[in-house]
This record gives sequence, C-alpha cells and structure tokens, in this order.
Amino acid sequence: MYGVAEEGCEAGYVVHPAFNFGEEKLAGFWVGKYETSNTNCTQEASTGETEYTGNEIITIKAGVTSWRNITVSDIFTACTELNREGNPYGLKTSDTEVDPHMMKNTEWGAVAYLSQNTTYGKGSEVWKNNSSDYITGNGGNSVNASPASRVTNEYNTSNGMQASTTGNIWGIYDMSGGASEYVAAYVNNENSYLTTYGEKLVNANEKYKDVYQATSTSGTDSQLDNYNLSTPIKGKYGEAVYETSNGYTGSKAWYSDGSNFPYSDKPFFTRGGPYNNISASGLFNLYIIDGFFNGAGSFRVVLTVM
Repeated sequence: MYGVAEEGCEAGYVVHPAFNFGEEKLAGFWVGKYETSNTNCTQEASTGETEYTGNEIITIKAGVTSWRNITVSDIFTACTELNREGNPYGLKTSDTEVDPHMMKNTEWGAVAYLSQNTTYGKGSEVWKNNSSDYITGNGGNSVNASPASRVTNEYNTSNGMQASTTGNIWGIYDMSGGASEYVAAYVNNENSYLTTYGEKLVNANEKYKDVYQATSTSGTDSQLDNYNLSTPIKGKYGEAVYETSNGYTGSKAWYSDGSNFPYSDKPFFTRGGPYNNISASGLFNLYIIDGFFNGAGSFRVVLTVM
C-alpha cells in the first residue's frame, strides 16, 4: 500500500488493521458466530428499550431472537464486561488475557474480505438471513428474492449454510440480513447523539473503536465529504467501506449492497442491513444510525486473546 511495508510484510503490503489491537499484534481473534442474544434481559414496556443493567447473560447460538432495542453505549458496556468479576462465561477477569468488545468496523472488514477468498471463505456472496423475527442462523434460498417467497432454513441445512461466510457450517452467520448490526465506529463530528446514545464507546480506549474524520464539527458536515475522508490515503483501509463502494449513498457497494456514510445526526455505523431490505442488505452493506435503541439493530461480540 503506497510502497510502505510494515515489519514482516513485503513491499507494498501492510498488516490488516483488525490484527493491530492497540499496542498488541494479534495472531487472530474470535468472532461471535451469530448475532448476539441474551437471557435475563428485561424490556421497558413503554418504550421497548432494553437497557443494560449487568444481569443479562450474553448468548451466541442459532435459532434464537437476536438482542435488539439497545443503545450503542449499552452495547459497548455489555460486550466489554463479558470478563467482569464473577462472569458466567469462564473468561479470565483480566483484559491482559482476553479482551472482549463490540465488533469494530475493521474486524467486520477482515471477516468480509476473508469470506471472498475461496481458501478461507465462501468465495462468493453470502446469502441473507431472511427471518422477519430476527432468528439467528437462518438463510434463504435466493439472495434477492422477497422475504415472503423465500424458504427459511436452519443453519445446518444446505441452503442455510449459504448464509455462512464459509458456505459451510463452520462459518459466521447473520452478517447479511437478519438485524442490522451496530459496530464500534463513528464519525467524530461532535453531534450531541455521540454522547447521548454512545457515551461509553466515545469515551473508550482507541483500541476498541474506529473513529472517522468529519468535514465539520458544527453540525454541517457533508455526507460526501465525510466519505471522501475515509480513504486509504487518509489512513482508513481494511474495513470494507470506501474500498468496496463507489459512492456515499445508494446501492454502491459490492454486490449492489447499500452504501450510506454517516454524517450529521446519524454519526454511527451499522453493517449487514436488515432482513427486509431486499436489494441493499448484504455483507458489504454500510448504513447510518443515530445510536438510539432500534428494533432492527443488533450487534456482535469479538474476543481478543492477548
């Protein structure tokens, strides 16, 4: 990339940014196989919001409803506290051994790129999870058919496995369709929603998030200009955003997935798109959100082993 090699790389190549975790160089990381779900979660009847209180137990499995209606700030807390004292997961309590967190844009990009390689992934488009009930691990029998005309299959059937990043049971599911997924990434335009709905993420250590430049911090930042600041020459690469799209809005990403870049009062990123966005949802889908709890927005956990 621009003729500058990182240590251990041949000229013109760099380590994918997902494998640089703060000061740590990673050999790899664990990604939640399905969109996150939970037990012990209570929902506010008047608003539908599910506020993180610390009593929830995160689960990652097929055939359950994904965890939605939660703000970016609470998502970040739920993920980073997986290794809290007395956690039920068997994780070490020190983040010097295992460091769980909300999936970043760069980590999404690493999975997306690997899925397109026939050695490590499916090598083709990942089918959508077309469950209108946001059931994890589902896959349809056609990529762009309407949800009503598509057959819902369990993750271990021949059609269901087409919704895996590897095209078999061993891959990662729900990255196309299902619920849109919040990732730990935002445009730093100083909009009030950044702290109103994403305070814990915004105040977090840089290793837990991907932060993008804004053309203005006065509320007048441009979607096009923000997109043009996300280029490799500006230091942004590997997240399957600018590299895999030819526009900041519309179906401009690979496979005609949606490409809408954050700006103004929608400074946060979501990926994958929802089950019912027939043409634009997909592995390379990028969308914008204000960070408030959303009935179609879920998330994914990543575990970094130090």
